[in-house]
Amino acid sequence: MMNKKGFTLVELLAVILILGMITIIAVPSYLSINKSVNKGIYEAKVADIMSSGSKYATENGILAFNVKDLINDGYLKADTETGEYYDNYNNRSMVCDIVSVSIDANGNYSSKIINHDGACLSKEEINNLYGLVKINIDYYDKNNNKITNPTKANGWVKAYKASLSYSLNTSLLEG
Repeated sequence: MMNKKGFTLVELLAVILILGMITIIAVPSYLSINKSVNKGIYEAKVADIMSSGSKYATENGILAFNVKDLINDGYLKADTETGEYYDNYNNRSMVCDIVSVSIDANGNYSSKIINHDGACLSKEEINNLYGLVKINIDYYDKNNNKITNPTKANGWVKAYKASLSYSLNTSLLEG
């Protein structure tokens, strides 16, 4: 009688074929899930930057700055101890990205992020690219009282008088 130990070649090929099929199915699914998770993390980081940017602009009167400024001034928590803020979705650092804040007629702040790869721009360079002027629009009713929360109708504010003022934002030039 013959002592049978081990697997036959057909059994080994069948196992290799099954493992190959599992790999063909699993790897694309894993990559898709990983990409989706990284995109979600990126979108959360962008929302966090925009929210922090609006708060920073409101409290400091600065309308253009980079993410590094938000981290250094405590408005945003860095991903690492070295101060990095990383975008896993696009595989890049976001520390030098520019945050540009605008103010609408109702005084609401909104932010946008401008990707900037390479060395971070100085405050002076950011100012040269994105401006130093802060514009304020005040609306007044027929009794010359300032309207604190003007309502818009078809994009227009109903007011009897409007006052436009602008100022040079010199706080960006410091430091």
